[in-house]
Amino acid sequence: PLLHGGMSHSMASMEDSPGLPSVGRGSPYISSPKSGGASPKSGKSKHISTMKSLGLLHDLKEYISKVENTAAEQKRELDRVKGEKREIERAVHKIEALGVVGSSQDFAASAMSDMPPKLRAVFEENKVLRDRVKKMREGSMSLETELTRRNHQIVVMEDSLNVLKQRLQVCSVRRLELHAHVFGTARSNVKT
Repeated sequence: PLLHGGMSHSMASMEDSPGLPSVGRGSPYISSPKSGGASPKSGKSKHISTMKSLGLLHDLKEYISKVENTAAEQKRELDRVKGEKREIERAVHKIEALGVVGSSQDFAASAMSDMPPKLRAVFEENKVLRDRVKKMREGSMSLETELTRRNHQIVVMEDSLNVLKQRLQVCSVRRLELHAHVFGTARSNVKT
């Protein structure tokens, strides 16, 4: 199939691959189908066929080499990007650790140990202030929780007070009725 200037199906598909070097296109070893090619019957044509095969083999080796080089470059780029990602993750982890670490930890052991003493003191003071703010927020939250609990107790007591007022009103009405009944019968007995 490679003789007489024709290409196999796999060579034609390699020719059409975007971004990869072309194989056979413009090669001096491949004659176009329009040129007719030599007849395989003569000795000269066998030599030409062998030359064409060697040329195609050379083009194929060049193509494979270029593909391997492209793959190696892409692998190096991928490794470089992975390394950058790991460095960024480490930096983020250090930053998060500095935010969580208590003020009692030795500051020289942190990532900012190479700072000038005045700047280091500012960062230590900032850390102490952050701890104070955190404690104040926690205290405020506990006070808000206590206030909410007390407000709930007030609402419950107001409901109980309303129930007691209603009972007292019912008792007052009954007392008046009872008083009227007792004194009403006593008056009617006195008159008779």
